[in-house]
Amino acid sequence: MKQLFERVLTLMKSEGMNSREFCTRVNYGYSTFKNYESGLRTPANADFYILILKAFPNLSAEWLLRGSGPMLISEAERFENTPSAIVKDTIDRLEKEVRELNREVGRLEQQLASAQAGTKLYDMPDAAGTIAAE
Repeated sequence: MKQLFERVLTLMKSEGMNSREFCTRVNYGYSTFKNYESGLRTPANADFYILILKAFPNLSAEWLLRGSGPMLISEAERFENTPSAIVKDTIDRLEKEVRELNREVGRLEQQLASAQAGTKLYDMPDAAGTIAAE
């Protein structure tokens, strides 16, 4: 993970940006980024890297995520069936899965809150919205 974040710093330097400018462009929290930069924390999930790839469309996902190939790709390469395009498709799929998991977490949190409040779990709808019969 440290090498991955070092590539983020390399990108930032190559773009001539300071931390605040980078966070503004990527739409990411400055204080959280500073914690990554100082080594106090590491990015907990792929969301951070997804934002970077979206903010820098000519950035090679292959370079950012694996450290292989050139850092920047040409406009033509962006639209070919390259490893970067495959990574983008994977990122899109993972974003969808994250949204689905977040919905499931919300449902489970509701069940937990109901259980703590004394509501029977079988009164809660399942993922399909169906309420189980007693």
